[in-house]
Amino acid sequence: ALGSGEGQICSRPGRRRPTWCSESDLHGGATPARQQPAMLPSNSVSSQRSAILRHLQWLVVDPGDPHTSHRVEIWETYLIVLLVITAILTPYETAFLTPELNGLFVFNRVVDVSFVANMMLQFFLAYPDPTRPERLVKYLPYIVGNYVTGWFCLDLLSLLPVDICYVLRGPWVLQLGDVKDLDVLRLFRAVRLLRLCRFVKVWDRWSLSFGWSFAKLTLLKFFLSTILCCHWMACLWAGLAFHQRRLGEANWLAALRDAKGGRASLYEDPFQVYGIALYWALVSLTSIGYGDITPQSGVEYWVTSLCASLMAAIWAYVIGSVCSIVSTLQPHEMHFRRTMDDLNWLLHDRALPEPMCRKLRKYFHEAREMGRQHIEESVIEQMSPMLQGKVTA
Repeated sequence: ALGSGEGQICSRPGRRRPTWCSESDLHGGATPARQQPAMLPSNSVSSQRSAILRHLQWLVVDPGDPHTSHRVEIWETYLIVLLVITAILTPYETAFLTPELNGLFVFNRVVDVSFVANMMLQFFLAYPDPTRPERLVKYLPYIVGNYVTGWFCLDLLSLLPVDICYVLRGPWVLQLGDVKDLDVLRLFRAVRLLRLCRFVKVWDRWSLSFGWSFAKLTLLKFFLSTILCCHWMACLWAGLAFHQRRLGEANWLAALRDAKGGRASLYEDPFQVYGIALYWALVSLTSIGYGDITPQSGVEYWVTSLCASLMAAIWAYVIGSVCSIVSTLQPHEMHFRRTMDDLNWLLHDRALPEPMCRKLRKYFHEAREMGRQHIEESVIEQMSPMLQGKVTA
């Protein structure tokens, strides 16, 4: 169905009804008697297909339906939690941890099962019509086609069983004895980060459930993006040092140990090394660059150049965007202040007596609440009559 119509389950996106849809599809399988065609053996396959579609059509999930929207919001909140955990845990696992049968392995499989369930849901979840976003496309073949040609490949690729292959490696599965081969296989775990591509789509629908302003949501997004960028760069920098050390090559961690010394655990414990790498990412992002951690090999020089370029661009974009957002974070307060500045300029320019100036300033302060009421009225006027009655009741 398209929109809220109950008798148009075959509607094509952007149109009322496709020419190739049968009357039985549009009337729930009951064709009017005056148009009932004689069933021929040649169209038996088509009738079976229509019957199957009618039965599967009941499985379509409408996110705008009050009966199902709450469940969809709960599921999307659960997905956002899993995406945040994936964004934090996957780079750390790839850089420091070796896959093995433990609690973390079981947790990752639970996450995989959750995303498999989400993939199954996408085959039945109605989506906005590209030509008329206020309506939803609920015709099952279009929903399946839209998902298969869109997010399906990325979702499927993010489910590669890299951890399982690593744990079960052996003569009957894999023969990987070389350190480089094992590190490459561990690196493939980063494909789970492809799941974050769905974060923007889920976030847009999920953020509508809260009354936060878009300015605050944007500031929160920039803050989390900056922290996540530093986390990823730290994991990349530390993982590169561990890889170089396993190969017996020079690396920044060994050079730092020779230059500063200290406890052995500071350069061996993964969490301690992550703290050092996070320090390097922060000073690189903010362009401070103390120079105590420097690359020692060709690969590290290339990685440093790439990370420095990306973090400089991200930092410049975030600073510029945050400044522009903060300046408009309280538009009504800023408007009142500009009005008061204009009033003071007017009073000074006209050289009005001081009692009159105090009286005018007092008037504008007392009329401040009236201005808010005018803004509320302008917002209410944009609502439908039914919503206006509910808001003003």
